[in-house]
Amino acid sequence: MKRPNVVFFGGEPLGVPALDALYNEGVIPNVVITNPDRPQGRRMVLTPPPTKVRAIGYGIPVFQPDSYNASTTREWFETTSWDLFVVVAYNFILPKWLLELPKYGTLNVHPSLLPKLRGASPIRSAILQ
Repeated sequence: MKRPNVVFFGGEPLGVPALDALYNEGVIPNVVITNPDRPQGRRMVLTPPPTKVRAIGYGIPVFQPDSYNASTTREWFETTSWDLFVVVAYNFILPKWLLELPKYGTLNVHPSLLPKLRGASPIRSAILQ
């Protein structure tokens, strides 16, 4: 059987454990999409997100788009026939054109009810509700 073309979109704090779970079950994404590297700390050192670090450790290519409105981003996604998107606590709202690409659809995993409890602290919001 042909290996499915899977894209993993991962944010923090759940991106790394979800990527680990997929990888350990043999579902190895063709690419990991995560947030761009950001300056952190007092010295504002450009730091990669943990999901990127883990993906590189697994040998999985990483793509970090700043925007989904850029024509180059859209062209990049449309050059491959994707089977499945797995989205885990990702920081961007994905556009409709992107969600329509995978053959088998998109699985979205989020730690709270969307859109009601979205935001910077969805786990805390869910507990307080």
